[in-house]
Amino acid sequence: MRGVVFTELIEFVEEALGFEVSDKMLENAKLENEGVFSQGGNYPFDYLVKILGSLSEITGKSVYELQHIFGKHLFTKLVSIYGKDIKAEVKDVLVFIDSVEEYVHVEVKKLYPDADLPSFETIEKSDRHMVLIYKSDKKLEAFAKGLIEGASEYFNQPLKIDHEVISTAPYEVRFLIEKL
Repeated sequence: MRGVVFTELIEFVEEALGFEVSDKMLENAKLENEGVFSQGGNYPFDYLVKILGSLSEITGKSVYELQHIFGKHLFTKLVSIYGKDIKAEVKDVLVFIDSVEEYVHVEVKKLYPDADLPSFETIEKSDRHMVLIYKSDKKLEAFAKGLIEGASEYFNQPLKIDHEVISTAPYEVRFLIEKL
């Protein structure tokens, strides 16, 4: 998993809950790297699981809820970090979501060829709604939903987002996304 996810998560916790909570979260996670991350690094997915588990114990929020909150926050951060003016190229949130594989993941793979990314497949789309299939063995659909909500806010186009697990092997989730 890319280091930017970890560095932004730690910064987010520091800003929202304070340095003491961030330190305690990392200490309780008992990571081999002692919680030291660089944006360009690549780290085991298990580190994210341990960090979110630790933060869940501290805050009383579920790991699922924490993934969702952080995903929503991370969208805007990633846009600012990578300096792309997405709105200059894409005017509609559903068009953007539909193009994540071609628009975002291709760019990530150029920078980080070893990045292990989920896949998104649009199976139905109109001007007002879309059906999207998320595939990943990491089971981060709450994180993905948060990213979609972050995109909704970024484009200032409110969405209703529902999802359901449709397969556990391989792990697949169907997102039903509708413009409000």
